[in-house]
Amino acid sequence: MKYSVWFVCLLSFLSEVSLSHAEAFNAAFEPLPPHIEANGQGLLPALLEQLASSSNDSYSIEMVPYSRAKRELQNGRADLIGFTPLAAETNSFYSFAMEVRWPYPVATDFIALTPDRLDDIAKRRVGIPYGNESFAEQMLGIPPENLYLAELDELILMLLRGRLDLVWFERRALHQALLKHPDRPAIHYRQQPPRPIYLGIAVRRTGKGERLKQFLQHGINQQSMPLLSEEDRKLGMLPLRGELPAAMD
Repeated sequence: MKYSVWFVCLLSFLSEVSLSHAEAFNAAFEPLPPHIEANGQGLLPALLEQLASSSNDSYSIEMVPYSRAKRELQNGRADLIGFTPLAAETNSFYSFAMEVRWPYPVATDFIALTPDRLDDIAKRRVGIPYGNESFAEQMLGIPPENLYLAELDELILMLLRGRLDLVWFERRALHQALLKHPDRPAIHYRQQPPRPIYLGIAVRRTGKGERLKQFLQHGINQQSMPLLSEEDRKLGMLPLRGELPAAMD
């Protein structure tokens, strides 16, 4: 994906908004391609790189599970984390965090080996990546005793081995995890909730966090964001329910 046009636009106005002095920021990110790739690349890291190159600030990125990212933000070891489900986290989370809206909505799905398991979801054994359980319980109506928490790759293995009925997460991340199993059977999906959800970049509820929030929000709002790849665009346009394609041609 090319970022050159976006970056030229970004550079033209960054001088208008800056933090009061040079600062070092620590980011704790969970992979969510193409926005955040497992190797630390992606749309959001690219934005931070440009912010750093246009100021005296610096950003270090650590890839961690979402549950750990939230702990790092709460205890002050991280200044920003991504991504959150915008305005859908717990009340306790918002006691120490604020969010910047990321402009790309995403689809989230249940996936299963057979389509019948996509019904009566409250009765199913559902795998969800660490840290996503609190808002998932509220959003999806799954009893806590039916939730199984692990890394996404481990959850996919549990699903393929019949130890889980369903796995729920963001569609692009699910698709990428499934590509590691080319001999897998057909995977059926159901989008839930049935509308795309927006993501947030969370910062600490401090003076430094407020300045960072304004800086990031201004950068996002004042320029044309890069287009998603054709593959990501097609994934986002799938019907609400069906068989997940092995590849997007």
